[in-house]
Amino acid sequence: MIEKGTIRKMGQYFRNDPKYKKEILRGIKEFFGDSITDNDNPYFNEWMMYDFKFSDKKGMLEKFYNENPLSIPLYRREIYKTLMENYYGFFEVLEVRRFEGLTLKRLEDKKIFDVSEMSATMDLDIGDVFVTRVAKVIDHYELVGCDTKVIKISQSNNKKENDKLFKKLSGLKMKTPKDAIKFFEQYL
Repeated sequence: MIEKGTIRKMGQYFRNDPKYKKEILRGIKEFFGDSITDNDNPYFNEWMMYDFKFSDKKGMLEKFYNENPLSIPLYRREIYKTLMENYYGFFEVLEVRRFEGLTLKRLEDKKIFDVSEMSATMDLDIGDVFVTRVAKVIDHYELVGCDTKVIKISQSNNKKENDKLFKKLSGLKMKTPKDAIKFFEQYL
């Protein structure tokens, strides 16, 4: 599991360094538009960490890893490099291993992931669909996205309706947390 504070340390660095103030403000405006609400929104924080690009076209993970502003030793910094491999979208639960992990399939490309996870194994069942981000963490995959609503398909016995819903979800654009917010506002 990712060591507590790993991601927060990176975000705090960029938010607190005066040379990035304009870039962070641009990110806030890009995410929220003119109606800036809560810049501590979990969707916003995730988007800034994984999807936002600075003016030099680099994301936070890449800049933090390469520039190493906090002088973190390479063996500890490696996590930021591996987190750059991440996948966002709708995921279907294929298998639940309570207190251990999940097997998930991303609907967009049918890519399958075995993820280390504890808490979500208590709420998810085979067939459920949810929006998340799966990322490489050194040598395995984990859920690193903020918590989102779960579409409890496991509680429906109507195969025809379930297939129709899967087809619909597979066709929807779900690239970043900005898409998730729009989806949840419109459909749930």
